[in-house]
Amino acid sequence: EEAFDSFAFGYLQEYPSRSYTLNDLSRDFPNFLAETRNEWTEEEEEESESETADWPGFLVDLAVLERALGDVFDGPGTEGKELLNDAQLAPISPETWLDSRLVPAVCLKLIEFSFPVNAYLQSVRNDEDPEIPAPAKTYLAITRRNYTVYRYDITEVQHVLLSSLVNDETVGTALNIAAQTAGDMDIDDLAAELKDWFTTWTAAGFFERAETPD
Repeated sequence: EEAFDSFAFGYLQEYPSRSYTLNDLSRDFPNFLAETRNEWTEEEEEESESETADWPGFLVDLAVLERALGDVFDGPGTEGKELLNDAQLAPISPETWLDSRLVPAVCLKLIEFSFPVNAYLQSVRNDEDPEIPAPAKTYLAITRRNYTVYRYDITEVQHVLLSSLVNDETVGTALNIAAQTAGDMDIDDLAAELKDWFTTWTAAGFFERAETPD
């Protein structure tokens, strides 16, 4: 507790409150963790009960996730808006679809982690006592519907595809980029999964609308 109080005090000295609301106070906390991790002594790391060598990296990832959940919860959302659905997609021809752009929900966040922090967080919320996990690349989509925040584990290929769409690439370009990431994945298998992916994403409210070419 004493160490945490000292650490929190250091954070407030480096990033003092500059907002009318304390909701913004932790905005730079993940950055502060990353900036100061090299100042943690080797002795502290050796005395840690964790068997994970990069436990400071895990803490940074966890702080990023918790801050993102707060931002999605408190930020703008899609409540009261009509979102993209299967009925709107059905009339779009395959050729037009490839040249279309999808407008993401304002509350959609895509994050890449070095640790499986989402699974860890869920274990904690299930009143379990998980150990710090070993490093593993994980990808997460976070959004909000009807004032409830949802977390979706996604694959690397899905992350690349969604990120390309969020960056205003056409569906066709995004698919090409994702196919390059898929590597050894058979292109027919990828094509077969795309329909299920978009069905899931539209049901989850990832996109507000599709913008088709004139």
